[in-house]
Amino acid sequence: MKRIALFCTVLSTLLATPAFALDVDTFETYGDSNALLTVWSGTGGFLNESAELVAAGGASGTNNWMKVYDGGFSVFRSAPNILTPTTAGNYKLSFYYKNGIDGGSPWISLTAVLTQGSSNKVNAVLSPASNPPVVSDWTLYESPIFSLNNTEAISVEFNGNNGSDVSYTIGVDQIILTEIVNPPPVVVASPDDRTLLSRTRTITALASLGSGSYTNVTFDVGNNGSIEHTDATAPYEFVWDTLTAMPQDTSGTVDLKITLTDSASMTGSVIESYIIDNQYNGRQVLVDANMNTFQGTGFGANPPVGFVPFQVESGNAAFGPGPDRNDVADQALKVTFTAGDFTNRYALRSEGDQGAHYGLQNSFWGKGTSCRMYYFSSADNVTYATTSIDAGLVNNANWTFVVDAPATPGLTANDYVSVATHQFAAGDHFWDDVKVEANMAPPAAEVEGWNLY
Repeated sequence: MKRIALFCTVLSTLLATPAFALDVDTFETYGDSNALLTVWSGTGGFLNESAELVAAGGASGTNNWMKVYDGGFSVFRSAPNILTPTTAGNYKLSFYYKNGIDGGSPWISLTAVLTQGSSNKVNAVLSPASNPPVVSDWTLYESPIFSLNNTEAISVEFNGNNGSDVSYTIGVDQIILTEIVNPPPVVVASPDDRTLLSRTRTITALASLGSGSYTNVTFDVGNNGSIEHTDATAPYEFVWDTLTAMPQDTSGTVDLKITLTDSASMTGSVIESYIIDNQYNGRQVLVDANMNTFQGTGFGANPPVGFVPFQVESGNAAFGPGPDRNDVADQALKVTFTAGDFTNRYALRSEGDQGAHYGLQNSFWGKGTSCRMYYFSSADNVTYATTSIDAGLVNNANWTFVVDAPATPGLTANDYVSVATHQFAAGDHFWDDVKVEANMAPPAAEVEGWNLY
């Protein structure tokens, strides 16, 4: 999990200090669950998804808190336009949470999102995409520093990509915005925490806040005090040969500490935990679709680069370009359903045979109700054979990043990689920046077979 470290000089007057706190929601003002549900909306009962007010045992000695639960698949609770900041400035978000309580399982990919207008300010993943741990005690989360204006309201959401036919339960309390005066420099890494890397990858550090002028960025592989690279000129980059940290035919997690120093000698650091996989000659990108070329209005019209139309299982879908997730002139894939059902699918197949690969991982940005993606193998344009590998689900009115845990099933020779959107609700749904990565295949005896059906 990502960790943020802040450092300062002996000039205490430059220290980042909190100015005031805004109660986004402490849940103390609600008289009952009905009052809570007027502010915190959800999926409307999909597989018993709901929220309730609990009137005892809140965080930090308080009473009321919100419990959210469901019976499977996706879940979210959102408080749209809950608060407009009184002043423009730099803020951090904090709240307490539990995951997997009252006999329920922990949410998968539990994510907290804060948006203002069309901008995602916080997108905090609080539990992994596989085998999330139970968090039975109130646990504090504090976000990195971000900027807000005082003209637009903020919205807060908690969502998860849960499995089916199991009860999942979380608790949330004491959601607070704190303004930060004299903020230290902040560094953000790309690719993000938990990204799966292989062989040589470029790590980019994005600098903000502090004095606004920056001296250098250092990169410490292993977070052990060593400095493997220093870059004094933007863009701040580190071309990392991951084999130096994770040798050939091995895999594991490696921390990378990135430290930014500004012209006032203030520093800010982030520690990213990357998954390094150098097994079987390393990983390759099999699908990389930003949807910019999808300009048509029909199923087969000008599909994204690297894809061909595959199959539609519902007659009530319309397809076309949508606004890019970064609000630029590029395109996203937009799918509109006039009715909700369990058979809606829009699929794209990779143009060419991907060869033998192992340990597929899918990531994408999504926006809409019940947006999910699967990937599976197929030898033609007509039939498909699907696995149970679910690459994540978005149930969110805002753009949200989803990445699934590396899966063990492999592609055999002559198989294709395909992605599909599964819909359970009417309305507009969007996908952007779809990527599938995998290892070169291990020896045949080590490849786990696909469960095709």
